[in-house]
Amino acid sequence: MVGAAGLWTGQFWRTPELAQIPGSIEFPTATSGMLEVHFRLSTEDGRVATEGDLTLSLKPDWAWGLSFVTTDEADPCTTDSCFGFKEFPLDAAFRRPGGGRLFVLWGGNSIKHPVIY
Repeated sequence: MVGAAGLWTGQFWRTPELAQIPGSIEFPTATSGMLEVHFRLSTEDGRVATEGDLTLSLKPDWAWGLSFVTTDEADPCTTDSCFGFKEFPLDAAFRRPGGGRLFVLWGGNSIKHPVIY
């Protein structure tokens, strides 16, 4: 089992326009079993905007990608490369006026034979 934990500050987060810039955080994983992800989005002084968990199945020749998105849309998966999503409550102090929800989206692709979306 490969485990990774760390603290990532704002410098690691990108706007959608910059999402494809090289330098994304990558971790090696096993080729079977489960990938368990826990996250917490908080300020430097410890105020928590949201936190949560999700689990994805690991498999050979596969790479998973996660995106954190705030939107008012009921379905944030707007591309063929999005396989699923999970909504997490966002503390009112961190929401835009009139709404806004936080979703974690996931997608994946073959490593040896990637599909071009």
